[in-house]
Amino acid sequence: MFHSRRFVGYLIILICLLSAFIFFTDIPDDSENLYHIPYPIIIKSENPVNVSAEDIALVIVLSEGVGRDFYRISIDSVECYATTRGYKFILTTDRYWGCDYLKDKFFRRHCVISKILPDYQVIVQLDADIGVVNPEKRIEDFLDERIDITFYDRHFSPEIAMGSYIIRNTKYAMDLIREFSNYETQLPDSFHGFDNGAIHMFLAEKLFPNDHLELELCRKAWKNSQNVADQFAYTSCIRQLFGSPSDFGKVRILRKGTGHVRDDWLTSGIWSPERDFMLHGWKMNQLKETPRRPLEAVAMDQDIWYNPFRGEFDLDKCSFGNTTWNHDPRLIGTRGEVEYALRKYEMRVGMKRIKYLGRLFDLIRNNCEDILDDSEHLFHISYHPIKGSDSPLNISSERIAIVIVLAEGVERKFYEIAIDSVECYSKAHGYQFILTNDRNWGCDHLNDKFFRRHCVISKILPKYEAVLHLDADIGVVNPKRKLEEFLDPNFDIIFHDRHFSPEIGMASYLIRNTGYSRTLIKEFSEYEKHLPDGSFHGTDNGAIHMFLAEKLFPKNPIDLELCRRAWRNSRNVADQFAYTTCIRAMFGATTDFGTIRILKKGTGYVRDDWLTSGIWSPERDFMLHGWKMNQLKATPREAFEAEPMKQTVWYSPFQGGFDLDRCTFG
Repeated sequence: MFHSRRFVGYLIILICLLSAFIFFTDIPDDSENLYHIPYPIIIKSENPVNVSAEDIALVIVLSEGVGRDFYRISIDSVECYATTRGYKFILTTDRYWGCDYLKDKFFRRHCVISKILPDYQVIVQLDADIGVVNPEKRIEDFLDERIDITFYDRHFSPEIAMGSYIIRNTKYAMDLIREFSNYETQLPDSFHGFDNGAIHMFLAEKLFPNDHLELELCRKAWKNSQNVADQFAYTSCIRQLFGSPSDFGKVRILRKGTGHVRDDWLTSGIWSPERDFMLHGWKMNQLKETPRRPLEAVAMDQDIWYNPFRGEFDLDKCSFGNTTWNHDPRLIGTRGEVEYALRKYEMRVGMKRIKYLGRLFDLIRNNCEDILDDSEHLFHISYHPIKGSDSPLNISSERIAIVIVLAEGVERKFYEIAIDSVECYSKAHGYQFILTNDRNWGCDHLNDKFFRRHCVISKILPKYEAVLHLDADIGVVNPKRKLEEFLDPNFDIIFHDRHFSPEIGMASYLIRNTGYSRTLIKEFSEYEKHLPDGSFHGTDNGAIHMFLAEKLFPKNPIDLELCRRAWRNSRNVADQFAYTTCIRAMFGATTDFGTIRILKKGTGYVRDDWLTSGIWSPERDFMLHGWKMNQLKATPREAFEAEPMKQTVWYSPFQGGFDLDRCTFG
């Protein structure tokens, strides 16, 4: 049975080196260009839900003893808005709904929502201090038939906000919110953040059930949280699992600047009719008189707000279709000035998030080895190796090529066993085997040998249906596995996670002959010109992270810039891993990004040999990396275990060398 202290390298690098993030957080305020990038505004869903207005309810759940007067203007604005749009308005308390068994008022309100939801097609749950500032916006525009529940990012912290969410009447959503309302039993004895802290762990457990170690590390941080900074470190830990994507099956998390609610104080109460909808933070005891002096859209005290209306609401005048509200013109701004302030604050949050991640080290014990010692149960959880695509490709083996590109001056004998195993494997399955050097392919304009090999792949790819690119020191240990198991018509290029570091491995990838992948790999081969001068950049292995992030997350300019600065300032391996961890936080635990797939640790077709002292399993392993002939050692005679050894040592898994004349089809 395959057994090892799994995750060891990844664990130590990801957690023990997280403090390396801090080295680039004190950046100068030279990001003016980023603050002018507009946020995308949701106008109308591409997959609209056919729902009538009367089947949509705006629900505010007050705690027992809290009266409407505490939030008069915000609640009045919501009720008036509901009337103008024909929505149902429900103001209720959290008692007498069958939810009294819950001790925490925040969890009770979600229980109440689960009781009301069956009567409507859609519910918008709202904190009592959230008001509607722009009645021209519609709830329907945020609905998507593929999404059952929509959350939004809190703009000033690394959190999913629980002040509001939009939930549809589906079995999935009903089960989800009912189960979450009972999650108060899972709150640790710590500074846990109530429902706002709990939603992160709850959703992570639901959406990423196979990411056992990451969940365990974040759970330890939650359990040890003692203050707001610790809480934000924990939520940052969880948000690394979610990454930059916004959609996770039937759950959507609207990114900063795109949600239906934002905090009022972030722009001193100034709002834009072009982009804003609802504002958060309207408590009557914090209302201040609007200054007579001109106001700027900048962050102010969180405990202050100005009334955006001239006076208060006369609810008798709120009628269907009447969206002509009496706004105070002093608080109406342009989209540009509002979003400039929001972008600038997003940069601050991005830098703070990095510091919070560094804080994780203190939260998850002082010694990384302690984490290993008390996580024995995690090491026995099986990986789920790919056994075949759910959508197999109809492709003949002779249309698949396995390609090894040697740098000029490097000979086959340097990797004899690895290359022989690949050639023999190719003959056995009928694949084309190509061993070539990186010259005379029209790629000589590239200075870096690692980028030249990707250029060569781009020249060979058009001749085949699929190409497997391999480093010369990758060998096939298990010839029973087939490349077709990993090919999928939904994916043009398949990468894999490097097991011992927070990196995508560029030693191998499986690429199909499509217009997208041909363009992608050709463009990447030219990416060497983007390598930062004077940094420890990691050549193609470092570059693939920024390259893919730019392609996949172009609407995340702040996150991209922070990671780019880390890459530019990298001086050693630890810095490099801090940079790649920064990028991988954008990818999260998701494996599929459009037509790009990144196989997670323990599920790829290649892994490093040294992680298990050369011991491999016919049930799960396929190819092993690290077979350089000058590092080959005699296999010890004494028994040894599947545990990490020196990276510069390997033992041949074969008894002798290959006789290639005896390698035949089948």
